[in-house]
Amino acid sequence: MGEKSELNFVNVGLGNMGKAVKENAIKRGHKFIASFGKNDEVRVSTFKNLENIDIIFECTLPKVAVDNILKIVSAKKDCVVITTAWHSRLEEVEKAVIKNKTRLIYANNYSIGAALYEKIIEFSAKLFNKLDDYDVWGHEIHHRNKAESPSGTAKNLEKILLKNIDRKTEVFENAFIDRKPKPEELHFSSTRAGYNNFAHTVAFDAEAQVIEIKHTSKTREAFSIDAVKAAEWLKNQKPGIYTMENFLADIIK
Repeated sequence: MGEKSELNFVNVGLGNMGKAVKENAIKRGHKFIASFGKNDEVRVSTFKNLENIDIIFECTLPKVAVDNILKIVSAKKDCVVITTAWHSRLEEVEKAVIKNKTRLIYANNYSIGAALYEKIIEFSAKLFNKLDDYDVWGHEIHHRNKAESPSGTAKNLEKILLKNIDRKTEVFENAFIDRKPKPEELHFSSTRAGYNNFAHTVAFDAEAQVIEIKHTSKTREAFSIDAVKAAEWLKNQKPGIYTMENFLADIIK
C-alpha cells in the first residue's frame, strides 16, 4: 500500500462507525483534529477553515451524506465516504470531485475480506452457471440498528450473481407470502435483528448437496480499520474518484 505517513483527519458523523474509525485511525498513528455531529451546522467554510487537514471521513446517514460530501469536496478536502445508499447522486459527486481536483473514495463495504468474498462469489457463479440443477440464493443478517435493507453489500452480490448466472434474471428481496419463487428469480433475503455485526451467505443448492459460501464480520473493527487503510492509500493517488475495486486491485497486485 505504499509508505504510511501521519494523516490529520476529521470525522463527520459521531455514530458507532464514526467512533470506530476515529479509534482505529489514532491506533494507526494518525492525528484526530475535529469531529462534527448531527447538531453541528457545517458549511463549505467550515471545512475550508480547517488547516492542514489530510482527510475527512464522512460517516453519517444517506439522507445527508451527499450534501456533506459536496461541502467537503468544494472546500478542496479529500474524503473517505463511509456512508452507503446515496449512489443515486453519484454523478453529481463525480462532477464536484473533478471540478475541485480532490480525491474521494467510496464503497459499500470497506472490509478487505468482504471485497475478496465478492471476488470469490463472482468466480463461483461462473463455475455454477451451466449447472442448471443448482439453484442459487442469498441471505444477509445485520444488527437491529442497521438503517437500510438490503445492505449495499447484498445489492453488490445480487448484481454479481445476475451477471454471471444466466438462468437468474431478476431479484426477489422480500419473503414470499402466497406463491413459490419463479425459476428465474434470485431470492436474496435479509434479517435485521439482535447484535450481530453482519454476515452474508450465498448458496449453490442442488437436491443432493449444497455449497454455502459465507462471510462473517465479527466486529466493526475490520470495516473501520480497512477504511483507515483506504484513506492512507488515497493520499498517494492522483486527484479523482476511486472505489474499493481500485483500492483492492492495488493492494493485492
